[in-house]
Amino acid sequence: MTETREDAAPTGKGTILFGGSGFLGPYILENYPDVISVGRTPPSTANRHIQVDNLANLDALRDVAFDKVIFIIGNTDHYNLEKEHVPAGEPTAFDYHVTPLIQTLEHSFPRRSIAQYL
Repeated sequence: MTETREDAAPTGKGTILFGGSGFLGPYILENYPDVISVGRTPPSTANRHIQVDNLANLDALRDVAFDKVIFIIGNTDHYNLEKEHVPAGEPTAFDYHVTPLIQTLEHSFPRRSIAQYL
């Protein structure tokens, strides 16, 4: 039987994922084999991985075809992130979760046509 578009299982083609080695990343990647992992640490899955050491420079993605982005970079050490007083110089929850997102949106994708950003 031929699969119709509605019956075909999605593979994640055209999607990149930041944070593939973290808490949720491997679960997404193992279920969507065409999703490309992007970041500093390769995931534990067989998905293609593109090494990016700094979000301010995403030149490694220049020739990669994608129009969907999954962004799950963060920090799961919530005990320390929820401290009422964070010592000067230590990263805050904002630094771990929001700053990379803003940096990527403002500096890395302004000339790309992105259909979905999650």
